Amino acid sequence: MRRGNSALEEVIVNSRKRYRNKHNPAVDLIREVIAHKEENSPAYCAYLTTDQYEKVKVLADMPPPLFSDIKIPLFRRLRLREVVEGKILCGGLRAVNNPGVNAAQMKFPLNNDGILSTYNLGNQPYIEAGVGVYNILNIIRVDLIRRFTYSNHPGISTTGIRVSAGLDF
Repeated sequence: MRRGNSALEEVIVNSRKRYRNKHNPAVDLIREVIAHKEENSPAYCAYLTTDQYEKVKVLADMPPPLFSDIKIPLFRRLRLREVVEGKILCGGLRAVNNPGVNAAQMKFPLNNDGILSTYNLGNQPYIEAGVGVYNILNIIRVDLIRRFTYSNHPGISTTGIRVSAGLDF
């Protein structure tokens, strides 16, 4: 497996109005992401591998009580929605696909510090839960995720922010 990088060569933004990023939480969030881009690199993310699994995912869209009481007109126009989610994953990696057992298999990748960054999903289920907000510009969703298991590996954070984009019909 080869490591690779991709980057944008140029981004051009045209606007007729003067954009002000003062007191804009989205701009602050992007600045934080850029400031911690090394820590968010896929090379530093630990992954769990499995070739057989059962997964249960529960997702509850909530009516917007958190945002309905806010008197700021912008919040009312955005129609933000809240979501609560939980995920449980049980499974394992068969010996034929496990590089620790089968020497013919490709070895799990190491991060930039030479530390193993991929682990087998063992007997304990992987459990995570989160709360989030979606319908940001109609396609963006931001979640605060909490990992409850498999947090004993080096460099693992038990909490994180997941930003995703997608269309829901």
